[in-house]
Amino acid sequence: MDKRDWQKLMLAPKLALLCLSAVMPLLGQLEAQANGAVVVSQIEKFKGENTQERMQAVKALKQVGASAVPVLVQALADSDYRVRQGAAWALGSFGAAAEPAVPSLVAALRDEDDRVRLDAAVALRRIGNPAEAALAEALQSEDVSVRQVAALALAGVGVGQETRGLLIQSLADADEVVRLNAAVALRAAGSVAIPALRQALLDENPLVRAGAAFALGKNGLAVGIRDAVSPPKMAPEANIFASGSGPDVPTPAPSGPSPSPSAPSPSPSSGEFGFGGTMRGLL
Repeated sequence: MDKRDWQKLMLAPKLALLCLSAVMPLLGQLEAQANGAVVVSQIEKFKGENTQERMQAVKALKQVGASAVPVLVQALADSDYRVRQGAAWALGSFGAAAEPAVPSLVAALRDEDDRVRLDAAVALRRIGNPAEAALAEALQSEDVSVRQVAALALAGVGVGQETRGLLIQSLADADEVVRLNAAVALRAAGSVAIPALRQALLDENPLVRAGAAFALGKNGLAVGIRDAVSPPKMAPEANIFASGSGPDVPTPAPSGPSPSPSAPSPSPSSGEFGFGGTMRGLL
């Protein structure tokens, strides 16, 4: 191999990279155009009265990505709960890219169907920190079901000092599910939540006591929790939670009709949550 052949050989990788760099933007444009075409084609399905077609449209838009957010936000107002539930689940799959949907998802926490409320909470959890302020406001709602799912969603969000304070206050909520969800949500709150969680070990509800023990265990205080209160007051569940194993609460039967086989892919409300909004899979 002479010098000229060697130079050609060395130049080949550079030429390949140059060609690739020129093609990549074009591929990106083609993908964007294709996604745009999918969105446009699915919009038409939402205008019809065929529920199955609208559900299929939600599934298709989930594959498109964040460019489908505006259409899925509109689907949160669909007349059929299965379409609303699927839209919430799809939005959550986009993570932080679905931030523009936060106000609509917070509104969905007030949905008449508990499955939609739960999936809206899951979506907000997946969106993460951009949803914290809206969830903190929802935690102060007069509607108990909204407070339940707001505390539920905050368990998966890195919360700031103000929101931690609201969760601590929620340990004294009149509703036991709110108290339980708030306790679990405080599992990574650090020392600021420890006094309130210790007090929650005396809660009248055994699941709340167990949730508080679990949170204390996650905060590094598993040792000594079993001796923190008298045995008659502390439920056996608390001993299990203190080990950090988390709750195992049976999921209640759905309050409405079962989703059809063609409904959007299974969502957390069917297995990740139970007991009116209590987390399972997040623990």
